[in-house]
Amino acid sequence: MGRADGTLTGGAEWRGALSGPGGGCTLAAAGYGVVGGSARLPAAVGRGTSSGAAMSTARLTQLRIDPEAHRENVSVLRDPRVPREGSAELPALLTPLVGREREIAAVCGLLRGGVRLLVLTGPGGVGKTRLAVDVAATLRAEFADGVGFVSLAPIMDPSLVPSVIGRSLGLREANGRSPADQLTAYLHDQQLLLVLDNFEQVAEAALDLVELLVGSPRLTTLVTSRTSLRVSGARQFAVPPLELPKPGQPPTAEALARSAAAALFIQRASEVKSDFAVTPTTAAAVADICRRLDGLPLAIELAAAWTRVLPPPALLTRLEQRLPLLTGGGPDLPRRQRTLRATIAWSYSLLGADEQTLFRRLAVFVGGCTLAAAEAVVSSRGEGVLPYQSTPAPLEPSTPLLDSIATLVDQNLMQRVDEADGDDATSPRFGMLETIREFGLEQLTASGADEAEMVRRAHATWCMALATRAGPELHGPAQHRWGRCLETEHANLRAALSWLEQTGEAEAGLRLAASLWEFWWFGGHLCEGRAWLERALSRAGSAPDAVRARALEGAGALAHYQGDDERAAPLLEESLALYRTVGDPRGTAAALYYLGVAAEDRGAYDRATDLLTEAAALSDSLGDRRGKAFALLHLGMVAYGRGDLRAAVTQCEVGIALARKVGNNVGVFLGTFCLALVAVDRGEHAEAASRYREIVGWLDASGVFGAAWPRRVVDAVGRTLGGVAALAIQRGQEERAARLFGAAAADLEAVGQAPALPERTPFERATETIRRKLGAAAFEAAWAAGREMTPSEARSDVEAVLTAATERPVSQELSQPMTAGLTPRELEVLRLLAEGRSDKEIGAALFISHRTARGHVANVLAKLGVPSRAAAASHAVRHGLL
Repeated sequence: MGRADGTLTGGAEWRGALSGPGGGCTLAAAGYGVVGGSARLPAAVGRGTSSGAAMSTARLTQLRIDPEAHRENVSVLRDPRVPREGSAELPALLTPLVGREREIAAVCGLLRGGVRLLVLTGPGGVGKTRLAVDVAATLRAEFADGVGFVSLAPIMDPSLVPSVIGRSLGLREANGRSPADQLTAYLHDQQLLLVLDNFEQVAEAALDLVELLVGSPRLTTLVTSRTSLRVSGARQFAVPPLELPKPGQPPTAEALARSAAAALFIQRASEVKSDFAVTPTTAAAVADICRRLDGLPLAIELAAAWTRVLPPPALLTRLEQRLPLLTGGGPDLPRRQRTLRATIAWSYSLLGADEQTLFRRLAVFVGGCTLAAAEAVVSSRGEGVLPYQSTPAPLEPSTPLLDSIATLVDQNLMQRVDEADGDDATSPRFGMLETIREFGLEQLTASGADEAEMVRRAHATWCMALATRAGPELHGPAQHRWGRCLETEHANLRAALSWLEQTGEAEAGLRLAASLWEFWWFGGHLCEGRAWLERALSRAGSAPDAVRARALEGAGALAHYQGDDERAAPLLEESLALYRTVGDPRGTAAALYYLGVAAEDRGAYDRATDLLTEAAALSDSLGDRRGKAFALLHLGMVAYGRGDLRAAVTQCEVGIALARKVGNNVGVFLGTFCLALVAVDRGEHAEAASRYREIVGWLDASGVFGAAWPRRVVDAVGRTLGGVAALAIQRGQEERAARLFGAAAADLEAVGQAPALPERTPFERATETIRRKLGAAAFEAAWAAGREMTPSEARSDVEAVLTAATERPVSQELSQPMTAGLTPRELEVLRLLAEGRSDKEIGAALFISHRTARGHVANVLAKLGVPSRAAAASHAVRHGLL
């Protein structure tokens, strides 16, 4: 979002941009090549300065935003029918907020009064996050598009902020667009309260945040940060400590109840000791404890946890003895912040030696860990990733690991979070609050370079093992479970990659990145994955050829799926050359396959045929049924694109059979989808309906329909909707077809994809046919309605089309394919023929040989029953084939 030239950095200009009038935006009805159609988002009602009208070119120019780029960006919005990922939802609150009524009222008042960038500041542990969550919950109904909560704690790189925010809100990366541009386009018309938590560690992104607000005039942001955001337009709100018991006031239970700090202590103490009660003997001690801790909520909660074993007077005595010794931190730090560190340090000091070792070693995990991961790292001797000589004594706890972790949980130094995998409730996950984790990392560093190095290396080794094991599983029947596992551990994987970069272990970093590229593809992390791979490739020039080949394959494949074939081609070609050099036939087959898919998607069918045929043969020789299945299925798609429907069916049927044997559901979908396209092209409605019904059943069973993972497979929904829409046209259901095409376009935009060749051609022609039959206004209305349909509404339309195609005959006139029996490739030839192109020119335009083009022209003339090229062009115009 930020610009290197310093655009929009002046204070006055920022203030004007943040407070000036905004506007809605008109969404291009993108996808399937529809020209001139548009659908306007519903204007949000109530709060905000926008009237819902499109932001004018003059206003965009005033804000130094390129109008053309802006209009491009607004076509990549998130599908509103797909639910947000869980990370954008407000955290569940298990206990009530104590003593923050005034702060909630003040913050809500500022936000209601028009402040669009409000920063809650204060030391760690003062309760910024909890206050922000309660404010957001209070204001949820006042924002037409609700609230979103994004934790930035797992990241340290400011450049990842737009991507993390976008993915939390449910956006998928779009081809050729940066996450920042995509996020601005999506939020432009959103009346949303966006909560950004733990912003201090990505503070360099502050200007980017302001630029996001400039491009999103109805957006309001509530930020929590330990430091101020020094940008114009930001309003700071210092979160104070909780109200303390008043000095000189009789320390009675009633008096303590009027103090927010004491009330919090009592509530938390009651949670760990059910019979805890304030007595005349303990009341004064409770009041003094709260004063000693300066009213910091986290410090109070940590201390209150000890009432399970220590009565308040004994607890106070220990605090009085230890706080002066455990203050820590520099003298320039606020006293309250030093006191919080002391409180954490005190809890740490009361642990046994083994538990202290466990605590500081577990701090290496970002976002938590499973018990298995904890055991792998804390008990490691540091051997892994690359050879490591120094081996300090590993942790050998006197009690089982789970008991030690339970002690940390009891002392509020760790907490139980969610399960590592929704399908495996036997694998609980534990994590630390960021403030506590930072203290743990300090202790790890203080323990000595050997232990810190050992633990970091063990963590990277565990990440490497996880990525290596999970990679192959992403293609099998357990792909969803392993994909979710890698998503859960993504913050840990990033941390390992960063550490390997920082320590100069380039080869290990390249190996890890290469192992993860298919996860980045399946999970939709294309920009981030490609960046890791290309950085690792630039650093590891001396890495073994086999490692570089795998990384080049990943970087090339990700570049292709982003639509950057200019970069993808050389990467994949280099990968292929290295695989051949090292004699890796499996890698060679993979590189051939991705090069073939790239050629198929751009319509270079001859080149695609050669590459995919070689890939299939090589996979077959290796006994790689999955690789062979994918190559055959894409050969089937190529045959369909070339108009050879019989070959398309043969290749796909063989490919589907192989895919079923290895549990490759994505391959089954691809082949079945191609067979459905063939059936529609032939006018075989019942057969097409049967194929699409099989696909819909798979989407339901796998949870892909509207699911969050694997994100790249969600394009199966959009492609299926488009295919059923084409069938609906042949059934005379033009309005329903237009709705389905609108839904398909929205779904594909949501995953950052557009229909590729060969299905793009018939889909484009189908939408043009509907527009002509319905008229522009009716078409655009149906298209817009389709874009807003929920998954269940889209499913209802799909079911209606499939039921009609299966049960009810259609008139002979409607049953004739609207292509006059021409294949998609022959329709392309007819269009070029009508433009006056020669056979040679047609071949060049379609990346086919002169001889193949001449054969296609002969077939077109024969099917149309006309004697000449001129007659064919005239016939096409009269019958609406062009």
